Amino acid sequence: GIPAASDGFPFVYENERYQTSLHLFEALKYLPHRPDIASEIRRINDRSEMIQFSERNSGARRTDWDQVALSMVSFIC
Repeated sequence: GIPAASDGFPFVYENERYQTSLHLFEALKYLPHRPDIASEIRRINDRSEMIQFSERNSGARRTDWDQVALSMVSFIC
């Protein structure tokens, strides 16, 4: 898993606050082309609900996500 994915470790990315590194990781799947989805991910407190929301919107993920996902984990960590 992503380190510090638990509560209490917020991240700031491009002037937006993410509750956890997991919130940021999920939001990065939709940035920069779907800031509306990323915004909703930031808003959802419950991690399970946030992941379910992300999965429901998986059709809107970055088209290059499979190629960049690992580099995003390195970026966050």
